[in-house]
Amino acid sequence: MARRTDNFRLEGVCRGEGYGYALVRTAESLPRIVGVARTPEGVEVPVKTMPQSCPPSLSQGSLKAWVLAFPLLAVDLRVEVRLGSLEGAPLASFVFSRVTSKFQSRFLSTCTPERTRLMRGSEERCSSTPSPITILGAWPLPDGSVAWRTSVTFAFPCEGEQPELRVFDSSMRPVDFRLCLLEDQVVPSGVDDGSRRIVTFSAVLPKGLDTFVMATSLGEFGENRDFTSICPARIGRHLRTFGQAPVGAANADEWERWLVRERKANLSCQPRPKHPDDPSFALVVSYARGEEHELYETLDSVLRQTHQGWQAVLVGPVAPEPEVAARVEEDGRIRSLVVADAPRGELEVAALEQVDADYVGFVRSGDLLEADALECFDQGIRRHRQAEFLYCDEDRLSGGRLFSPRLKTCPNLEKLRSHNYIGSLQMVSGKLLRRMGPVPGECAGASGYWRALRAFELEAAVVQVPRVLYHAREDRSLEDMVAARVALEGHLGRCGVSATVQDGPVPQSLRVRYELPSPLPKVSVVIPSKDHVDLLRPCLESILKKSSYPDFEVVVVENNSTSRATFDYYDEVSAADSRVRVVTWRPEVAGTFNYSAIVNEGARSATGDLLLFLNNDTQVIADDWIEELVAALAQRPEVAVVGAKLVFPDGLIQHAGMAYNPNGMFMHLGETTPANLVDHDRNVCLPHDSTMVTGACQLVRRSVFDELGGYDEALAVAFNDGDFCLRARDAGYAVTYTPYAVLYHKEFSSRGRESTDTRQQARFLREYAILAARHAERFVAGDPSINPNFNQWEAQFHLR
Repeated sequence: MARRTDNFRLEGVCRGEGYGYALVRTAESLPRIVGVARTPEGVEVPVKTMPQSCPPSLSQGSLKAWVLAFPLLAVDLRVEVRLGSLEGAPLASFVFSRVTSKFQSRFLSTCTPERTRLMRGSEERCSSTPSPITILGAWPLPDGSVAWRTSVTFAFPCEGEQPELRVFDSSMRPVDFRLCLLEDQVVPSGVDDGSRRIVTFSAVLPKGLDTFVMATSLGEFGENRDFTSICPARIGRHLRTFGQAPVGAANADEWERWLVRERKANLSCQPRPKHPDDPSFALVVSYARGEEHELYETLDSVLRQTHQGWQAVLVGPVAPEPEVAARVEEDGRIRSLVVADAPRGELEVAALEQVDADYVGFVRSGDLLEADALECFDQGIRRHRQAEFLYCDEDRLSGGRLFSPRLKTCPNLEKLRSHNYIGSLQMVSGKLLRRMGPVPGECAGASGYWRALRAFELEAAVVQVPRVLYHAREDRSLEDMVAARVALEGHLGRCGVSATVQDGPVPQSLRVRYELPSPLPKVSVVIPSKDHVDLLRPCLESILKKSSYPDFEVVVVENNSTSRATFDYYDEVSAADSRVRVVTWRPEVAGTFNYSAIVNEGARSATGDLLLFLNNDTQVIADDWIEELVAALAQRPEVAVVGAKLVFPDGLIQHAGMAYNPNGMFMHLGETTPANLVDHDRNVCLPHDSTMVTGACQLVRRSVFDELGGYDEALAVAFNDGDFCLRARDAGYAVTYTPYAVLYHKEFSSRGRESTDTRQQARFLREYAILAARHAERFVAGDPSINPNFNQWEAQFHLR
């Protein structure tokens, strides 16, 4: 057809990032138009048709302006304009050439830039799409594939219809990929009495696919369709690396700029006179043969300390170099000690005999101290008068650049038992050192790790100083892992813990395998359930077929189901396996929901010594998941609650422990981190004591559950699992997380989100008020598991 008629004009075409555009005009008398595009092979290509308000310079009387946006492909497209709908009468057509469109776009940009500005980005500016698709992010997975999360708000719910997402390459050929439906909710529209359907997809796309089209649809409504086009230039804005490292960690320039800002903001960098009540510090600076040439810079960082009350001992197997020896002679606070052919642990022991100070710090040759390091430790001691063992944040030093920050968590025994998160610089009181005794010879290669473990087992006052005060050489091994393993085995033995120590799952880590108690305690798996047999069936099948733990029962707590299929399945599964029982929770007001009351009902009906609360939208991955949860309790009587590693079906982490932000809202540590990635501070991949763990998979000692009165039924839906953990911690118990119990979890697959459902927002606010009043002091102080140098409003390790 002609490109220009009385009713239609093609005003120009241009190209953008991943999109081709056409500006067309139609007569005022014509109704809405719709664009249809096809490849030379006849494959249909999605098109967005958007009415435009033109600036005065582009207006043309009574003609209406429209922009057609379609994927920018590696093939030519024939674009057809129809009247009213996809089935409407053809109005005009034109060819969008992949070659000539480049020149047309450049020409238009030069001659009439207003037109190109009107077209480019119109798919993002215009809200006329009834069912918009939104890219939530893209997460690279260890095998090179990428998980693309998308959310679609379908204007027409079409309940019973299956939502679709398809992916095509740059020639509109279908791409083979793994699709995960993460969320599917029908909620009020918020505009009228209608409703909308919110669906979250995850498309795990193959490695190397950098140009593609995503198209969504639901039912037969044309308005329930949308697409998005991705090209290499657009990928960067969607890529996410949450959990892998603090922002700037891989970029020395960014990290150093952040560090400079922190130095300027901290007044303790200024020298001050010595006060009589200042604690005195001794620094033991050890060096091995061949490292004596690195002593000068380290000693220089010691001499620049703003705190005046210090002494230092340089200890190594050979004499220091002449320029270092000269500085020792000049400053009476520094001594040099030579202990021939001794390992580092013995060097430190020998040096301790030469010092007389309140606190002793251990430094390695070549490493540098911040100028206010001792002053910051002094302030930490003033804030915590009983402090006996202090540690700080650090980073790496190489080629004069600083990078790879290690911003640490609060004192955490379970984390320490898996790797030396305490790090390089320790400040230990003289009294505690005498209680510790000398480092055993077999642990000399991991003397710092040995001291940290001893501090915990002696119940010393361990204090975190959240400042980057130490810069360690990049090429130094963190620990002699053989010596570290011996140190950990000795620690466990002295604590009376029955366990074996193995190599850990990631470099420089260890795995403690706690012995299970004998006889094994009975575990009651409590699963609240309302309809959704499509979720409950695979959940129960995975438990009953995979679990290797010999003594468990499953208590399904029925609440408010209406489907006949649900009750038929209850009869089927309980008849097929005697380990399954179905009990019924009956609300005081018919049809109401109270998760806490349902959990409490399940606990009352359970016969086990341990209660394992589990969501019906989970599935077991590891056969020994119950053993791993029970083991985390078995040898630590102070632990009351254990949480598991929960993974979304697309391979990203859903839960690796929980924290709270300053408003008291709960956050999942490691969320959207690839499940097998070594994240910052190894939170996902190694065990650690956590502030809270999710009730989606939560093992609890029955005795503690009864002592605390179970879940608070005033928290009917929100916050109840985290509140229980916080109350357990207030009672003196610990909460811990193990990555060795692994399950899939489809979060929000059976209940909606408060943020998108106005029916639930009032109830949510009531429950939040209860939580905030109960734990206000905690929320004001901040979550101890998130380093203060991180943004406290999220759990993704972003620098503040």
